[in-house]
Amino acid sequence: MSFDYRGIFINLDRSAERRAHIEGQLERLELRERYTRFPAIDARQLPERARAVRPEEEACFRSHYEALTLGRPFGTPVHIIEDDLIFATQFSGIAGSAQSAFASYDIVFTDTYVMTLPPLMRELKDLFDRCLAKAPNAMSFQVLDIKTWYRGLTSSYFVMPDAIEKMRAALARGLAAGPARPLDLFIRDEAHAGRLRLGCVFPFITTPFHPDGALPTTMASREPNAAVSRAVLSLISYSFFIDRDLSKLPPALNDRLAATDDEHRKLLSGVLNFVLSSPEYAPY
Repeated sequence: MSFDYRGIFINLDRSAERRAHIEGQLERLELRERYTRFPAIDARQLPERARAVRPEEEACFRSHYEALTLGRPFGTPVHIIEDDLIFATQFSGIAGSAQSAFASYDIVFTDTYVMTLPPLMRELKDLFDRCLAKAPNAMSFQVLDIKTWYRGLTSSYFVMPDAIEKMRAALARGLAAGPARPLDLFIRDEAHAGRLRLGCVFPFITTPFHPDGALPTTMASREPNAAVSRAVLSLISYSFFIDRDLSKLPPALNDRLAATDDEHRKLLSGVLNFVLSSPEYAPY
């Protein structure tokens, strides 16, 4: 199904490798003509001042606001992406088949973080498995309402034409306040307040996770173990990516998932395994 939309990819001038990564994918998927590059605001160029968020987070916030401003005159849904994104090979067809549900939301993500909530993980696994059980040309994709469990991630999302001004106004409020929160947490707050409607294509048709460890984040780690924890927890979301390849996970990450000698941790792991795998599990 043909899907009329325009895209914008956010890319720092100094990130030539990332630009080549995203433009190469757009060429392979025959999408290059749909997408316009927006030169991201560089945190290194922001003025020195006290701020509630890190300079990289403010630069990200401002870049997304300006990208929306660039997309305002398009008159179509606008797909905002960051330059570390990986597209599913069937991205265009799946987005086209799911677009009928887009109008129910202001923002439709194509991937998002999945929180470590066992009932949620079980629900998504069951949905994912039902999708995979069908023939490739008959796979079913849904747009899920994620207001209650959106945690973060702004690597890829569609904004509907009649929601662009609403989204820009929301981000303008956030910027006027500092910003006081990183972009994804601000969007979550707006959704919880009932001011933005959030959906997400499921199974995911994009991912920012690179199994080979390429293109590490341009955001500085908040604390020494932040990068490792982020990579491990990203495995949950990556596992719901339609083109995932779980055989290519780096050994260093698999080692972090090894069994423990702590009996309490074994118990907790066993309970999680029951929730995710047992046919006897039932939410209550």
